[in-house]
Amino acid sequence: MRGFGKAAYAGQHLHTDKPGGQFRGWDFRDATLRKVNLRGADFRDADLRGATFWECDLRGAVLDGAQLNGAVLGHRHTFFNQRPPYTATDLTAASLRGTQFRGANLHGVNFTDANLSGADLSDANLTGGKMIGALIIGTVMSGAHLRAADFSGARGGTMEQFQEASLISSKMNHHAMYTKPARLPEALAQAWVQEALANGAVFPEKER
Repeated sequence: MRGFGKAAYAGQHLHTDKPGGQFRGWDFRDATLRKVNLRGADFRDADLRGATFWECDLRGAVLDGAQLNGAVLGHRHTFFNQRPPYTATDLTAASLRGTQFRGANLHGVNFTDANLSGADLSDANLTGGKMIGALIIGTVMSGAHLRAADFSGARGGTMEQFQEASLISSKMNHHAMYTKPARLPEALAQAWVQEALANGAVFPEKER
């Protein structure tokens, strides 16, 4: 942010010709970063609110404490060719401790093996997100949309975290992904079923 005395990129469009990887405390509010290789970059405490990432590589990046509220990192599907669609950003093995993602578009983002301890994903769209093996201790998911998200192998999660999130859409949609439930960590899924059975739920038998 400006208070850190760093150059501000708020509202700018950054492309692959922009060098560098040390952005601690910088101001990227509402910036557009298109196909930028940011692997291992340092964005600690950076202000990225409302920023848009077009197919960026953030594998192994450090975004501890960064603000990405309302940012766009996920798939964007368009209608009538209004804007070009693009695929999600890759955050594999990134450090996201305490990162703010409230209301962010994280549709299809790859968080495999990322550290999301204490991150705030409230009201974020994580449809189809890959959270495989992610560390989610204290991750806030209140109101988050987790349809078709894969949490297999995720570590440190609790049932309470997922009970505050939306695991499947209540509305039918032409896109099958929107009605596919989230895949919970194995231990939590088993505990959820046991609790449901104890409360009298009946699950249909699988077709042989």
